[in-house]
Amino acid sequence: MEELSKNMTCRELSQIWLQRNSIGVGFSGSRNLNSQINHINKFFGLKRVIDVTPNDVENMIYTLANENPHTHKPTSKKTLQQLVSTTFNIFDFAVDNDIIYKNPAKNKKKKIPKNATKKIIEAISFQ
Repeated sequence: MEELSKNMTCRELSQIWLQRNSIGVGFSGSRNLNSQINHINKFFGLKRVIDVTPNDVENMIYTLANENPHTHKPTSKKTLQQLVSTTFNIFDFAVDNDIIYKNPAKNKKKKIPKNATKKIIEAISFQ
């Protein structure tokens, strides 16, 4: 198991967090967590954990709310909520392990744009 340190990158921290939190998670849940961590790491994976600011987290939210890099459409509100929750949990893990003193993702669910897209699932019709 990797050593936790104040100089570690977000990518390193997220991988340790994933190893410790994916035990007992099914295939779909694991795939979802990996996708969320990939998004997080695109924004600040190379930054040291101690250098990530609340503004960095807000920038990630607003950028993805405007355009998901995979679909080139706005990211759904549910996906943004899951992403912020995972981001919060990863940084909370860092707080619990004395890497940082304050979670930069704290209260960021309130920052998800109110007009974020809601994914509408339509029934299949057989006509």
